Amino acid sequence: IEFENDIKERIIGIDIALDKLYANPYTNKIACDVHYMPIRTGTIDTVISQDLFEHLQRPDTMISEMHRILKPGGKLIFKIPNKHSIFGFFTRLTPYWIHKIYWKMALSDYPDVTPTFYKFNDKKTIRGLASDNGFKIAEIEYFCSFPPAPSFLPFFIYIPYLLILKIINNSVRLKRYSDVIVCC
Repeated sequence: IEFENDIKERIIGIDIALDKLYANPYTNKIACDVHYMPIRTGTIDTVISQDLFEHLQRPDTMISEMHRILKPGGKLIFKIPNKHSIFGFFTRLTPYWIHKIYWKMALSDYPDVTPTFYKFNDKKTIRGLASDNGFKIAEIEYFCSFPPAPSFLPFFIYIPYLLILKIINNSVRLKRYSDVIVCC
């Protein structure tokens, strides 16, 4: 996400991995576990999280921690993969070592692959954990993103997959099977 310079000065980048934190473009950075952030209670306006919750075994602890650091009326905005999508189905079906091989072949510069647990990656769980931790959901949207086409994947597999995503993305009834959930 790109921000104006005056806003960049107010953003705090958080990551447990030091290499990713150093690569973070923002001035203010904290190396920490997102389950226990060294940030004063009620001091943050907005928390933005992208593709993180699926990698946590205890997303409820992180949701609680995010609620703690937010000011009253603060917002949590996040993007996560949908466990009910085609991609989510195959991700849950395949062992972790296959994920590592796939992403290494698909994106040669992909730095690492973190295990996925999908404990917070559907509308019902989002609503439950949000409510349990004092959040009110303003909006949940489904989107189709189009994953990278690895050069080793035959077009007769990848093209139908893209067509299925397009159908899902354009159908009101099938939208809940889109591969991405964005929530505020």
